Amino acid sequence: MMKTIKTIRCVVPRMAVLIASASMLVIPSFGENGTWTNLAGGAWSTSGNWTNGTPAQYGSVSTILNFNVAGTYTSSNNWTGTFTNNSLAFGAGTVTLAGGTLAFMNNDVVMPVVTNYGATVTIKNPLLLATNTTFAGANNTTASGVISGSGGIIQAGSGTLTLSGANTFTGGTTINSGGTLAASVAGALGTAFSGPLVVNGTLNLTAGGTTAYTFSNSISGNGTINVTVSTSAQAVTFSSNPTWTNFAGTLNIGVNQPAGSGRATIYADLPSGATVNVTTNSGLLVGGFTTCSAAVNLYGGTGNNGFQFYFASATCSGPITLYADTTFGGLNGTSTISGNIGDGGRSCGITKGVCGGNVILSGVNTYSGDTRCVGGTGWFSVRNALALQNSTVDMNASDAGSIGFSQNSTLGGLKGSRDLDMSNRTLKIGNNNKDTSYSGVLTNGAVIKIGSGALTLSGTNTYTGATTVSNGILAVSGVLSSSGVTVCTGAVFAAGSTGVVGRATLGGTLTFQNNSALLVDVAPPLADAVEAAGNVVIGTGVEVRLSGNQQKSGSWEIIKTTSGTITGDPVLINGLNGAKLTRTATAIVLTIPPRGTMVQIF
Repeated sequence: MMKTIKTIRCVVPRMAVLIASASMLVIPSFGENGTWTNLAGGAWSTSGNWTNGTPAQYGSVSTILNFNVAGTYTSSNNWTGTFTNNSLAFGAGTVTLAGGTLAFMNNDVVMPVVTNYGATVTIKNPLLLATNTTFAGANNTTASGVISGSGGIIQAGSGTLTLSGANTFTGGTTINSGGTLAASVAGALGTAFSGPLVVNGTLNLTAGGTTAYTFSNSISGNGTINVTVSTSAQAVTFSSNPTWTNFAGTLNIGVNQPAGSGRATIYADLPSGATVNVTTNSGLLVGGFTTCSAAVNLYGGTGNNGFQFYFASATCSGPITLYADTTFGGLNGTSTISGNIGDGGRSCGITKGVCGGNVILSGVNTYSGDTRCVGGTGWFSVRNALALQNSTVDMNASDAGSIGFSQNSTLGGLKGSRDLDMSNRTLKIGNNNKDTSYSGVLTNGAVIKIGSGALTLSGTNTYTGATTVSNGILAVSGVLSSSGVTVCTGAVFAAGSTGVVGRATLGGTLTFQNNSALLVDVAPPLADAVEAAGNVVIGTGVEVRLSGNQQKSGSWEIIKTTSGTITGDPVLINGLNGAKLTRTATAIVLTIPPRGTMVQIF
């Protein structure tokens, strides 16, 4: 039966739905459901493609269409106008829906649902969501047409729902536990995203090209968001409007991407319950005066624009774990990292790259790799005594950036050749027990050598504070022009590296406490020598540990004062061929007599 009308309204309980403005409406005689039967595919208007006749041209809020034929085919809505339905169900085959717009509406009994329980489905039609629409089932579905309307999407099935259209719907997106939604283009979740995003399952952001995803509403849930964009020019941007307060899930950035790819920009506070994994060669920018309280795991690599972890006037208070050497950067302003930076014993380091922003380390950090500041106008400021307690500061010759100290600090170690201003602080150096060598100039401060390793200073150092060897070995093959040296009980001083003859020049006094030691290498006609401008005091049980070639005779002033006096007598250890020590008013002299010389023993 055919009727010609201008406008028809279908009235259901508590709801009036405008069906169409058209000259003709087909009223179905078989009820509300339709089941597709044609394996070859075809048009919806062909009666023989359905089990019980052609569906109504405009459908209804109760229409359910079933596609259960086990074949590969395209079923096309060839009618003009919008086809209204409540649900679609797919049970078998490889099915492509095409043609005109499909509108999903609530019939006051059943919410709209697309169920895929056994097929591979691609929906190319434009979709109009008048209310929230659920996608369910264990099989994969792709919706490539533009999705619009005030409704939202609920991904409830265990299969993957892929959205690949430039969508404009505004009702938000919910991914239930066990469900996966893939947004394969930047606008898949709405070009002007205004609905909330709830992720309790998995959200994959996989777009290529140069257009960034942008989110501007609340983000919550305890699921996983994977940022897998494929070009360096691309980023997922979480602008200042999204609130992450109720997000306790995981954000993975740059999964399986090449160098310089995968980037997320976050201008919103990240809560402490969240975890962010920045995978190898990917980058995370935290900016806009925001606070990152989430746990951040950094897997190293070149990152994006040369940085893996990038800041713009931000505060990072959550724990940061290094899984490989990582590059930090300050985009602009001053950013503070107050959370612990650790590496789980992997000996990973941090390099602050060339940038204009400043980075403050104010947490108690435990990472044990090197710390470098490459360059730019920004600086690296150490504002916790234990911020670098296990890290070796590398004053690399190729770098130009500055590292400053706001308090007395403990360093794991020190190496490199660039000058270091200690900011009038005392630096305890050597806490990681590694042997390191530094040839630059230390200025404005004091040094305490700690740890069991050896620190070699070969530059012309000008700092005026004290030098204390508390533990391990301090080897000076250069100059301490204005500092006195105290070698504590159990600690060792040397002039140059072990096995290499060197000369240490001290501008102050030299004190060996009881049971300390001096290492002396002999390589005739040379031997190690320590020259102090002030008094030299040698305590009880101080050892001179001799090594090197003792087969040739010679006499050397191994300890000397240029303007003071020497008190105390050291004990010679490992002396051969009659080697002995004598003290004069200004020197301790090592003598090895010629072979065959009779040595009188008292």
